[in-house]
Amino acid sequence: MKSDNFVADFYNHRVQALASNYTPLQQICKKGRIIGGNFDYPADVPIGPDDSLYVADSYNNRIQKFSPDGKFETKWGGFLGTGLKGDSSGSFNVVTAIEVDALGQVFVADFYNHRIQAFTDEGDFLVKFGSQVSVPGVFERPTEMTVDSKGNIYVVDFGNNRIQKFAPLISQTKNE
Repeated sequence: MKSDNFVADFYNHRVQALASNYTPLQQICKKGRIIGGNFDYPADVPIGPDDSLYVADSYNNRIQKFSPDGKFETKWGGFLGTGLKGDSSGSFNVVTAIEVDALGQVFVADFYNHRIQAFTDEGDFLVKFGSQVSVPGVFERPTEMTVDSKGNIYVVDFGNNRIQKFAPLISQTKNE
């Protein structure tokens, strides 16, 4: 399923791979809960530095990781990635966006918990930041993010009508 183009097809509960001319290729799709590979409104699908696919499985309140050929590898979020929402570290309450940096760190916009969480590429919790207020450095329903080549994190703070920039968690360049 090698492709550089993937779309999270929210209402059809699938991830669609596209060829370079944007014709449809293989799909990863199955509506459902609990079992890995099933989706309940996937919202985002970035490609990691090792070509793995990461899916923000919104209403399953989890992240799912797939191999470059579309085979399910792992999931995390809540108790064993089962889709139970929560507010403890590593749990989510509606995942709206996901970004993977050059080091393989996975950043997740946790919408109703008003925070960003970071994980290793295998789902080990690293850090969380944010809470529900309108002062700088915190969020009101983050919806999207990106990480630049230096590791800076840019977050769309939907409820506060702004974009915030955060320093890298770990330096993106060697010998620093």
